Amino acid sequence: MRRIWLLMAGGLLVCCAGCAVRPTGADRPLRFAFWALNPAEVTLTQELVREFEAANPDLKVEILEIPSGYYEKLATMFAGGTPPDVMVLNHGRLRDFAQRRVLADLAKESAGVEAVRLEDGYCPAWLIEWNPTNLLLYDPEALAEAGVGLPPEEGWTWREFEAACRALKAGLGEGKRAASVCLYPYAAMAWLYQGGVDMAAARSEGLGAVLRDQRSLRGVEYLLRLAREGLIMRPDPAQDSSMEDFRAGRVAMTFVTPYSLGMLKKGSSRPWRLAGPLRDRGTATGCLPTAVAMAGSCAIQRGALRFLRVYATEGSRRRTAAGFCVPAAKELQKGEALEQGFGAQAAEVLGLAVERAEPYPVPVEGAYLSYEQSSGILRKALERVFSGGMEPQKALKEAAAELEAALPRQQAGG
Repeated sequence: MRRIWLLMAGGLLVCCAGCAVRPTGADRPLRFAFWALNPAEVTLTQELVREFEAANPDLKVEILEIPSGYYEKLATMFAGGTPPDVMVLNHGRLRDFAQRRVLADLAKESAGVEAVRLEDGYCPAWLIEWNPTNLLLYDPEALAEAGVGLPPEEGWTWREFEAACRALKAGLGEGKRAASVCLYPYAAMAWLYQGGVDMAAARSEGLGAVLRDQRSLRGVEYLLRLAREGLIMRPDPAQDSSMEDFRAGRVAMTFVTPYSLGMLKKGSSRPWRLAGPLRDRGTATGCLPTAVAMAGSCAIQRGALRFLRVYATEGSRRRTAAGFCVPAAKELQKGEALEQGFGAQAAEVLGLAVERAEPYPVPVEGAYLSYEQSSGILRKALERVFSGGMEPQKALKEAAAELEAALPRQQAGG
């Protein structure tokens, strides 16, 4: 079973300092927070909660649907002593909350689910989703018209992708490009990984090691050259329009996550197929896994554990069947839910891609930098390249220096 190992100094404090005294047990409901980004996802969650309540009549669940500013609102609730009892957290943000010592240790209760553990054995969450980025979505009819053979399910190489872009360019109308690229930080990591960076250093030392590795330049320089030649839409690291470009017919190919693919599956008549992320010196794709966690201050821990287990198993299966995610559990990856949610061809690709997925590099022991800070520095560097005209080598070098300069201030501030 795959495990994500994060590095962390110090021990566990399961109650946040200064938390207000709160009602317990039957005196109040279990409060569950998640990002309410899609109406269908909200409906699915509400149905799951209703069924859980029917099977557990001693426990009521209050759903905190947060459609925007999710992590800012969670931080405010924790700071005010009124955090949710259980919550959904992605890989990078999980590390931030674990650093503050406000999450319960689920290690003793993790049998049957995949745990996200820290170096000292502290298990702050259960992994529920493992979603690779940069899956190649393409219009097979557009490729056929241009005389381009369909990519293999394991994905093209960079050279093969560029050749396809050049073949497509000849038949495209004004303002159209062969492909569109998402450069949000977790997706941008795929291009850096594929350039051949030292993956062991990335896992143990974090983003700084990636940016200091000269091989990380290759992915940025590759995309910049394709954009300058008019083969792809010029990426905007601050505003992803890659899926909309595809749906509107401005491109024949784009790069997506399983979540955005699920949305396309339900709302587009355009023909599409899926291939794995591109390959070069490295084969990894970026990934921002998702987990569920319990607040250390939760006063309904037994009930919370019951709910977390249902959400991590049956909830993950249903989200997969609805086309929102790739489940972390191997048995679910190989089951009918993945094919039900995405179709047989896409499910096969997702199964291959998840084996190459690498999470966004997290901070290391003694050098903690929040996901917000590290991803912000990477985004700023990419904006300098694709919007500001700065050469990639200078931009990444400056970003590495910014990371190093930010670390002492973060350490000094606790």
